[in-house]
Amino acid sequence: ANGDVMAETLMRYKEAGVKELTDTTFEHLTQASSGATTGDWLVLFFTEECEACATMTAVLETVACKHRGRINVARVNKQTHGEKTGRRFELGIDNSPQLIFFRLEKMYRYNLENYDVESLSNFVTGFYKNYPAHPVPLPKSPFDDLVQMCVDYIKEYPALVGVCVAVPLLLLAAFLYLIKADDEKLKKKKKKKSKENKDK
Repeated sequence: ANGDVMAETLMRYKEAGVKELTDTTFEHLTQASSGATTGDWLVLFFTEECEACATMTAVLETVACKHRGRINVARVNKQTHGEKTGRRFELGIDNSPQLIFFRLEKMYRYNLENYDVESLSNFVTGFYKNYPAHPVPLPKSPFDDLVQMCVDYIKEYPALVGVCVAVPLLLLAAFLYLIKADDEKLKKKKKKKSKENKDK
């Protein structure tokens, strides 16, 4: 039944309903944090490795066609051209699909595991009210973006980050130990020379 609904809806609309957004076009087109004069937006944040995201393409296209003129539907690749936007919403770097509904300067995260046309349509037409509304964050400054990128990598790869921090510290400790050992040798030589000079 879901496939029939999708096919019928897609046949009615010839042009694509899902827009591709990037870091440079996201705020301009959605106006998510500045007043939402372009309407409501359902945005999928995805990565190329996400298998569920690839299968959601037809579902999103159907939702976009079904609600054309009332709700905009878009995708952002948070791994390539939308990585700053992904960090702006603190989505991490994992491969799971993440849907956010933007409405009137608020955002609602879709947390269900059902990615079918009916569930997404119900969510954007009213079920989003059952989720907590969060204010849309402003775009991050370059420094804040760098900090968020570091936090994402620490969360995703804690062992690798631990090794990257531990190796330089171990090298520094070894270097300091070697310098201290050399200093002690020099002090012993100086003491020995001064003792020999006193004996003469």
